[in-house]
Amino acid sequence: MSDHHVADANDHPPPHPPDGGGGGGGLPGGAQRKEIYTYKAPWTVFAMAWSHRPEPDTQFRLAIGSYVEQYSNTVSVVKKRPPESGRSGGSADSAGDPSGQMYQACEFDHPYPCTKILWSPDTRSGGSRDLLATTGDYLRIWNVADDGSGRGTLIPTKEALLNNVSGFP
Repeated sequence: MSDHHVADANDHPPPHPPDGGGGGGGLPGGAQRKEIYTYKAPWTVFAMAWSHRPEPDTQFRLAIGSYVEQYSNTVSVVKKRPPESGRSGGSADSAGDPSGQMYQACEFDHPYPCTKILWSPDTRSGGSRDLLATTGDYLRIWNVADDGSGRGTLIPTKEALLNNVSGFP
C-alpha cells in the first residue's frame, strides 16, 4: 500500500491565466504561487497522466493506474477539490485545508497494470468527448464524462478495445 503521493501543480500550469492578467493566484505583481496537492492511493501507483484541458472543471485531473501483482487492477481519476466545497471543522477526508486535497472522481477495473495512461489532447473545439487511453495487454479507450450530479464525479465508459491482430496467416 502506498504511503502517499504528492503532485506539484506547477508541473502542469494552466495554459492561459483565467483572468488574462498574468495569473498568480492573487499575489502582488502576478507572481506564481506554488501549491501542493495530495492524494493517498490504496495501492502502489504504476502509471499517471495529467489532463491537459483548459476548462476549470477539467483542469487538475490526474489519471492513476495501480500496480497489483494480479490480473485485477484499477484506474482512478482524481480531481482537485474546489475551494468552495471545503468544509470548516474538518472531516475524515479533509484534514487541515481541504482545498489542497484531491478526491477520487471515478474508479474502474483494468485487467493487468496499466503500462501507460494518456488523456486525449485538448481540441479546443468544445463539445468533444473526454477520452482516456490505457495500455496493458491491449489498448483501451475510455470516455470519461461528468455524471450530472453536481458533485464532480465522473462515469467512465469503455469505447474501444484494440489489439494487434495480423491479417496474415
